[in-house]
Amino acid sequence: MLSDHENYAEAQNQRSGRGASKAHGKGAPPKQKKKKCRPYLREMMMYQAMQHISGGLYKSVMCFLTDGKISLPLSHFDREKVRYEHRFVPFACISTPPPVPYAQFYEVAYRSMADIPGQSHSPILALSACKHFSQAKTVLEAVQNPDDEVASLLRVCKVNYVVMKLVSGGHKQSCKFPPEFDFSVHPHFPTIKLV
Repeated sequence: MLSDHENYAEAQNQRSGRGASKAHGKGAPPKQKKKKCRPYLREMMMYQAMQHISGGLYKSVMCFLTDGKISLPLSHFDREKVRYEHRFVPFACISTPPPVPYAQFYEVAYRSMADIPGQSHSPILALSACKHFSQAKTVLEAVQNPDDEVASLLRVCKVNYVVMKLVSGGHKQSCKFPPEFDFSVHPHFPTIKLV
């Protein structure tokens, strides 16, 4: 969306520039194009990469939950419906847009899992996580002047991509040990290790 606006603004500038050169006559020297300055491009790319890494980690955790490799707390102490309702209580006074009831949220959020009956969903989630890690890697490789943080995020992406690719292929499927999340490479985004 941001690039669409930039393209539109550039087209408008070119149109206004053409009209001015015709007004000056045919002998006006052409202006040299200035390099477009995008001061926050690096930050936007970093946030986009972090968003993809977060999506990949979320899908990875959901994959491990589906396989039963990560256990949830006892259900009578932790109910998703109660958490959902508590989180949206502050917005109850807002009438537009109307609040989404939990039943409708549940139907929309988990419909994709119910679309494929009789099939395990963990390979689909693992491949989706791979896609997120791959997209993050592509974005991080395009960052100019990479620093240590970019290098550590790239390492997280590469390691997690390989691990989730192995999981999607059925590697260590029978093993019931939970995966380890190692925060030694980056303090906020872990690398996943299969035990």
